[in-house]
Amino acid sequence: MKKIAFEEHYATPELMALRKELLSYLGVEMNLPAKELQRTTHLACDIEEERLPSMDRNEIDMEVLMCASNGLEGVTDSARAVSIARDFNDCVAQVTRKY
Repeated sequence: MKKIAFEEHYATPELMALRKELLSYLGVEMNLPAKELQRTTHLACDIEEERLPSMDRNEIDMEVLMCASNGLEGVTDSARAVSIARDFNDCVAQVTRKY
């Protein structure tokens, strides 16, 4: 039987930075200590160091990657938002082709 993990959060450093930008725009403070935020960002953006070994350990055959970072919806410049979304989609496509 194949194991497929759904809604596996994935991000790029640029998307993770957008989260901080959005929260700042909304006047909301990041509620994670800096060290935990760094760890969370690393896990969201990682493929080879953590994610693939974890999949192997847990006998997961496939993951369905979804955008992990909220923030893109806060980008008011539509051309910038489209560019960031396209870059993210291209990144996911590259990861998918590689693995």
